[in-house]
Amino acid sequence: MALASQSGSPVSRRNMYRRRRRRPGRFIAFLVIVTILGGTWYMWSGPEDTMATTSDPGSTTDLTLDLEPTGNTDPNDGRGSTFESGRIGGSANTGSSTANTELADGSFITSEPEGNTPTEASTTAPTPGSGTTTSAGEPDPMAPVETTNAASEQLLGALTMVETDPMEARRQLSDLVMEGMLGSNDRAAARAALTRLGADLFYTPNMMPGDPFVRRYLIQGGDSLDRIARQSDVHVEWGMIQDINMIRDPARIRLGQALKLPVGVFHAHVSKSDFTLDLYLSNGEDEVIIASYPVGLGALNGTPTGRFKVRSNSKLKNPQWKNPRTGEFFLPDDPSNPIGERWIGLQGIDPSNEGLLGYGIHGTVEPDSIGANQSMGCIRLLGPDVERVYDALTTEGSMITISP
Repeated sequence: MALASQSGSPVSRRNMYRRRRRRPGRFIAFLVIVTILGGTWYMWSGPEDTMATTSDPGSTTDLTLDLEPTGNTDPNDGRGSTFESGRIGGSANTGSSTANTELADGSFITSEPEGNTPTEASTTAPTPGSGTTTSAGEPDPMAPVETTNAASEQLLGALTMVETDPMEARRQLSDLVMEGMLGSNDRAAARAALTRLGADLFYTPNMMPGDPFVRRYLIQGGDSLDRIARQSDVHVEWGMIQDINMIRDPARIRLGQALKLPVGVFHAHVSKSDFTLDLYLSNGEDEVIIASYPVGLGALNGTPTGRFKVRSNSKLKNPQWKNPRTGEFFLPDDPSNPIGERWIGLQGIDPSNEGLLGYGIHGTVEPDSIGANQSMGCIRLLGPDVERVYDALTTEGSMITISP
């Protein structure tokens, strides 16, 4: 008996094919009906949770129903890292300071000259916020400062006088910066103008009539720049006299030669939030900023605040230095010496810092650290800047104030 598949009958083959197709069609129709009914029920009931359980009881799938970002995304929340006036790292243009994260392996840490190792009071750098008070209810010195309309008008007026009346412009700009009347951007503009004025009015042999911060001196027999600097009314290193008079060879001064000498005592104000050192000259009740320099500061808020003086016998040129952490020794003139070419030791004079030793102002071989928190607490300056600060600050009389 022949099988149906072998009979050669086209009818039998067609009928069998139809039977095989009919069964899947009914099943698919059934699934479509069930799906429609189930979907209708789900639409009426709605989702009740943001988590949907998969077929695997040990896993879940997040349903992103909330499209708003979570957390603080305010651009003025104090976490900016732009340093005003185009400087790297540091504080934001809102007046806040940059919180640079220091690596745990100490790769950002460089040691300071021998002496007491600075003790860092906290393990985290202060994070300035948008508020204006601290946890103790006191004013937050790192909070953004807004320039008032009156101060803004005064700033504009002073800037317009830079060419026509530079001494008055210097006085007004200095007052605005010293009295804290300007916001961070305006402080940067005022400091830049003051530094330019300092280059024109102070760091040049030329003298403007009536300038109370300089005087004329004629070289006498037996004089040297060092001897002139040691006069009772001259409070700078002899290198500054050479600098402002543009003397190439200090051994070749001549009898009767006119020199320009500074009048008054130099002081410095370091703003941690602005990463700046303002070098100012005080003559009685008159004070003017001569120059403003960018600085590098201590990691983890390691730079102490308060008032300091220059420690006796602590000013060094081209110092040798031993790293107290690694024992590595650096000879004078070593281009890799982290201290650079100048060291000015500081001694606290406030009850809160009078026991602190080992801090100082010095140069650096890491220019990228300027405007950042990378030292063990000392104040770093670029090479040409630290040389001028070194010549200006003296053991007798100079005050260094460090503010948050």
